Amino acid sequence: MADETTSLTPRHRSYLALPNACRTAALPYVWQQSVGDKHLVVLGTRHDHDFRSPMYGRIEQALRQARPEVIIHEGVVPADLMTEPMPTAIERAADLGLTATLAPKLGASLRSGDAPARWEIEGLLKRHAARDVFVFLVAQRFVGSDRHPDASGLERD
Repeated sequence: MADETTSLTPRHRSYLALPNACRTAALPYVWQQSVGDKHLVVLGTRHDHDFRSPMYGRIEQALRQARPEVIIHEGVVPADLMTEPMPTAIERAADLGLTATLAPKLGASLRSGDAPARWEIEGLLKRHAARDVFVFLVAQRFVGSDRHPDASGLERD
């Protein structure tokens, strides 16, 4: 499969370091590597909740061409997400919704690439003060990639 975007070079370490054309919502970033009979396909996407985004057709095409045995994704998949219609799953969980509904159709097992939260917190606490870990986790989970989060409910929580 020919990539529609520029391949990562060793100097790129972040999705944000990619050229803007690679980061548009319509173009998933596709990187592939083969070693022997093993083939790895990495898809980088925006977390777009609009099921009409052309990005989803391109992701589905890439996955169908790859014929994956295992799909490793970011985040934990709620069990009921896998049974929702694809548009509803995408509206609810963006690209995770797509992979949750598509993996069974492709005969692929679906696994989270995230470490359990307890391991993450224990690892952070070994290297950083508890207050710094707390601020980081709140910022990561609440703010995430939203540049203008609505913090009005945070005070109550």
